[in-house]
Amino acid sequence: MRARSIAGDVSSPADLRIHVTDTASTVPPTRIAPPPPGWQAGRAAPTGSTRLATASLVLGIVAVVFDLLLVPTVLAIVFGAIALARGTGARTRAIVGMVLGVVGVLVACVVAAIAIPVYLGVQHAAIAHVVEAGISEDASAQGLTFTDVACPTPRVVEAGAKLLCTARATGIGPVTLDVTFHDSRGGFTYRAARG
Repeated sequence: MRARSIAGDVSSPADLRIHVTDTASTVPPTRIAPPPPGWQAGRAAPTGSTRLATASLVLGIVAVVFDLLLVPTVLAIVFGAIALARGTGARTRAIVGMVLGVVGVLVACVVAAIAIPVYLGVQHAAIAHVVEAGISEDASAQGLTFTDVACPTPRVVEAGAKLLCTARATGIGPVTLDVTFHDSRGGFTYRAARG
């Protein structure tokens, strides 16, 4: 083992002298413990396919937990498939990521299958209430009083769709109201006929 020492006045670079001396090592050699079981000597750093497998797993978890968009679910499936095609060392991560991505797609489909009809039902029920209020206001503008105006929730709200409502007209009695929609926003006309 070689040691370096600096001697002399170091106020200027010209006076700087370096002496190299040999010293014998008095420290005995250390014994290194054998590696733990399962350790591989030539293990390489994570490759692109391993990173894709990890990304697939993370996106799969995000897809199931925060299933707001289909982007993470699709990316989890795609990244997992690419990682498997490249022969990743993280095969389990890729497969779990793909499975979670598929679960995310299924959850999104179930949520959509429930949410869309509920949304349309609420929207159509609101349109039925708007039609009832519109009929009452229109009748009072013509000097009539309709009470107990009742319209069923329409199945479809589009131009030409029809709806049959009922009401009671003061001095006339039960009235049937034949409502026809003009558009999908709930614009309508109606005809009244006695009971």
